[in-house]
Amino acid sequence: MNWDIVMALAQAELGVFILPTLLN
Repeated sequence: MNWDIVMALAQAELGVFILPTLLN
């Protein structure tokens, strides 16, 4: 696995999880 891809996916999932919480 490419670490850059792993980090990008982790940040994307964190963003998807955090954004709705901030908007609510």
